[in-house]
Amino acid sequence: MRRGDRWMAIVTMAGAALLIVGALIQQQRRYDEKKPLEAEIVRDGMVIETLALTGPPREIRVESKETARAADASAGLPPNEITEVRQGGGAAHGFNIIRVERGRIAVVSADCPDGACVRRGWISHAGGGAVCLPHRLVVRIKGAGGGVDGVSW
Repeated sequence: MRRGDRWMAIVTMAGAALLIVGALIQQQRRYDEKKPLEAEIVRDGMVIETLALTGPPREIRVESKETARAADASAGLPPNEITEVRQGGGAAHGFNIIRVERGRIAVVSADCPDGACVRRGWISHAGGGAVCLPHRLVVRIKGAGGGVDGVSW
């Protein structure tokens, strides 16, 4: 083995050791971030509901006040007797159905024209979110780890 070969082997081993240490540190951070996450449902800048992403699977229907009142009238219900529907303010007409299960959340159905909020899919990490611009609805996950990640860096 020549002198240059020996130095190359040392540099290669040191680089591999640094990669392994970095991977272990990153893995430890992921374990630290496994605290229970919460999701916020926001319409027109106001938090409608904050929910834990634990527990049994469930669906939440979010409607504008005008749409909810029309649905009540057609169902023969007196005004303001809706239990499972979360009402938001604003003039946007429409609905979003949000599903929560196994530590993740998604908008699974909406009557907006573009459907971008539905195509966003499941959200399971802190800082993630889905936005429905026509209905002025934001679904976002709050929790540990809101630091800089590889995407925003």
